[in-house]
Amino acid sequence: MSWCAWMANQREETHEFDASRALQSLAVLKSSLDFGRDYLDNFCKLVLPVVASFDGEPLSSRSVADEFFKNYSLRVPDKTIELVLRRLAKRKVLTKQAGSYYCAESVDADDLQEMFRSAQGANETLYANLMEFCQERFGLSISRDDIALQFTKFVSRFGVDFLKNYIFRSTLPDLPDGLSDGQFAIAAYVRSVSEDGGDQYTSVMSLVQAHMYANALLCPDLESIEKDFSKVTFYFDTPCLVPLVVQPDPIESRASNELLALIQGLRGKVAVFAHTFEELNSVLQGVLSNLENPRAEGALVRDLRRAHLKAGDVAMRVAGAEQRLNELGFSIQPTPEYVQSYQIDESKLEAAFDECGLHYKHERAKDHDVNSIRSIYVIRKAKKYARLEDSLAVLVTNNAALARSAQKFGRLHEGQEALTSVVTDYALANVAWLKRPASKSTMPERELLAASVALMEPSEKFWRHFLKSVDEIERSGKYDPDILAVLRATPLAERELMELTLGSEDLLTDSRIDAVVERVKARLRDESASIVDSERIARERAEAEADELRLGRARQEARAAGFASNIGGLIEFLIRGVHAAGVLASGMVALIFGSSGIPWTWQAMTLALFPALLTALDALGVGVIRHLKRSRRNFEQRLTTWILGP
Repeated sequence: MSWCAWMANQREETHEFDASRALQSLAVLKSSLDFGRDYLDNFCKLVLPVVASFDGEPLSSRSVADEFFKNYSLRVPDKTIELVLRRLAKRKVLTKQAGSYYCAESVDADDLQEMFRSAQGANETLYANLMEFCQERFGLSISRDDIALQFTKFVSRFGVDFLKNYIFRSTLPDLPDGLSDGQFAIAAYVRSVSEDGGDQYTSVMSLVQAHMYANALLCPDLESIEKDFSKVTFYFDTPCLVPLVVQPDPIESRASNELLALIQGLRGKVAVFAHTFEELNSVLQGVLSNLENPRAEGALVRDLRRAHLKAGDVAMRVAGAEQRLNELGFSIQPTPEYVQSYQIDESKLEAAFDECGLHYKHERAKDHDVNSIRSIYVIRKAKKYARLEDSLAVLVTNNAALARSAQKFGRLHEGQEALTSVVTDYALANVAWLKRPASKSTMPERELLAASVALMEPSEKFWRHFLKSVDEIERSGKYDPDILAVLRATPLAERELMELTLGSEDLLTDSRIDAVVERVKARLRDESASIVDSERIARERAEAEADELRLGRARQEARAAGFASNIGGLIEFLIRGVHAAGVLASGMVALIFGSSGIPWTWQAMTLALFPALLTALDALGVGVIRHLKRSRRNFEQRLTTWILGP
């Protein structure tokens, strides 16, 4: 069966949505890359059956791109298709006549068909697992086709945003609106399977990596993938610095550190503008002053509460912010002065903020962002760059709206082909990882978990909506103000809110708010009981440890006392031995004097004095021995105390 006939038969038999076929194609794409081909060679394998389907008809990059999308549901820029056609022509697979390409030989796609069958089987298992999880965890009955759409939407999050000006954000097809409600369930599934790291998690991770691989095909110049970042300085925005300095969330912090390692491994430099460092300190000081305020609703405050960080912990990290950045390799650089010849129209930039839905609670925060973006243009000296690797300076942010605003402004300011001044941290991580996919970097996994965490937390807009509803309940007197104060401050409320609404504002009804309140109260009661149990267990453990210490001390005392007793006995034995030796020596002296030729006058003198000396020595020995017997216990106690210490 021909390739096109096989694909048509698959679509007819399974009634697959484009989203499902796109995921299948991504799985095949990654499977091919796992065999070690480069990005373009791997892509050629998928393009070959497409060009063969033209059956002698002339083909162009545009017509092949269209047919590629029909077969695989993946969008690839014409420029990438053109590179593939040139490579196939060099290999004599295609011929070029009068500006058009023609297929010069037949194509055997049997192995590709087998790869698609295998990918389809793996994906169907994933869909079934997802459907079962949604039913058991949330009581949701989601069809297989909707699950495929929801998962495709989830994977499409891992797109290359900063390249969106002149190519697609993602190879995946455009998806219908209204899919956001199911993203919480997908994220919950990912978090669940990530804990055991089994086959289900491997399937998810494989598709995410496949999409990241596919992003290489979106690069306007695939040769740039081979270049490093030695010409670029990446200036981190305040929100990107917080995970590195304060580390409120371990998953986000690990992803940030991984990104930093990737950049520096590619010889890129990282820096902070002086005004950004001032903003960082100001933000952190503001958080410190509001950490104990139950009505504080900022995202960072909530992150710190989730991490159970106290004001003292945060204060220490704030005080060491500059040292921490220096240790990570950042340089704090002066903010560039205003240069008229490089100055941008800041009013138009602010207009782009409004058009992209970027709103600021504080005017000063907007001024900082404007200052950062215009500083990038000053460093670039009004020169336009088409590739990230040559761009001299880029602002890195985790604020997607800020990145979109900068793209929109850059398109008006510099033209369609110019590279934006701002990139998202994820897009940068994706491109950096593509340059070293075979390295030991765990960036795809870090980004997958970080994205899952973000989807399982309420957005700022949603959280404010919830707090507004809580304020209305408080005014009505329906609940005790104390429980509502706890509701505002505890991470339990966020968790229960997302579980009951799946992250959808449309589902935030009075009955669900009541359910959130009741669940939080129940959780607090359970936690109180758990705390009591924990305290009891801790007390019992402490008592057991104290008993063990006492037993240990007693064993040490017994060993020390035994040692002291042995020493005392040895001393007593030695003294008795000395006494006996003295008596024996006295007898020997008397014997020697009595049998020798010493004059009788000396013998008489010695014999007269010796009994007195012997009597004195015997008395001394007996006295010492008697004293030793009386004080031996005291001696042994003192020796024991000296051995054991106080």
